Amino acid sequence: MLLSASAWTVEARESNEPFPGLAEKAVALERLHGLVIAVDGEPVFARAIRGPDLDEPVNIKSLSKTVLSAVVGMAIDRGVFESADQPITDILDVPATADSRVSEVTIGHLLSMQAGLQRTSGRYYGQWVNSDNWVEYVLNRPFVDEPGGDMLYSTGSYHLLSAALTDRTGQSTLAIARDWLGDPLDIEIPAWLTDPQGIYFGGNDMRLSPMALLKIGELYRNEGVHAGKQLISPEWIESSWTQRGLSRYTDDRYGSAGLSPIWPGTEPITAVDSVGRCYTLCRNSG
Repeated sequence: MLLSASAWTVEARESNEPFPGLAEKAVALERLHGLVIAVDGEPVFARAIRGPDLDEPVNIKSLSKTVLSAVVGMAIDRGVFESADQPITDILDVPATADSRVSEVTIGHLLSMQAGLQRTSGRYYGQWVNSDNWVEYVLNRPFVDEPGGDMLYSTGSYHLLSAALTDRTGQSTLAIARDWLGDPLDIEIPAWLTDPQGIYFGGNDMRLSPMALLKIGELYRNEGVHAGKQLISPEWIESSWTQRGLSRYTDDRYGSAGLSPIWPGTEPITAVDSVGRCYTLCRNSG
C-alpha cells in the first residue's frame, strides 16, 4: 500500500491536499510510472510519476486479458459466440495431433484460464511465441489438469480467444476492439503485436493509456453502461466479478476477466500483469 486509507483520512484533516503524502510515497516506488485515482469516474489525483503522460498509450502487458474479456463479452451479447459454454473446437480447427479432450475446453475455461492445457506463460512463454503457429501450439499442449480444473495462468488461452474472434467475425481483434470498445468510449487503441498468421496477440502487449483504462474500469463499475448506452450486458459484468479459480502460485482469486484478486461486495478488484503493472477498481465506491 502507498498509504493506508485510515492514514489518508487522518492526514487529510490536517492538510488541504486530497491525499497528503501520496505523491512522495508514489515516487519512492521505482516501478510505478503513473497513478490515477478517480471517484465516480472523475480523477481526484492524477500524476505521471516517470515516463509518458497519462493520456499516452503504453504497453499494458497482461492487463490486455481484462480488455479482451470485455470484447468477448460483447461478442456473446451480439451472438458472435453462443455463450461462455461454447466449446472452442466449434470455432477453431484443431490439429490432428491434439489431445481429444480439447473438445471439452470452452470459451469460459479460456477466460478463467482453466483449460487444463499446459501453460504458455512463465518458463514456457519463449518457446511458444517463437513457434511458427501460436494457435496450433496452444491446442497441441498436453493436459496437466482436466478442463474446468485448477486455474493455470496461461496467455495462450487468451490468444485462442483472439483467434476465435477473428474467425467468427472476419475482422481483426484490433478492428473489433476499436469498433466495439474504443470508438464508444472515445479511447485510442493503437495496433499491437500479431502472431505469424496475423492474429492480434490475445492477452498481452495491447497499448492503452492510464486514462483509457480508467474509462474501461468505469464501464465495469457502471454495470456496462457508458453515456447512457449499454455496451456490455450486466450479466457479463456480474460474471466477470465472480471468482472462478485460485492461483496455485499466489493463492490470488481470479474471475473470468483476467482479474486478480477478486473480492465480492464493495471491495476492490485488481488486475495485475507479469511485470507488476496493476489496475484497481472498487465496484461500488469508485
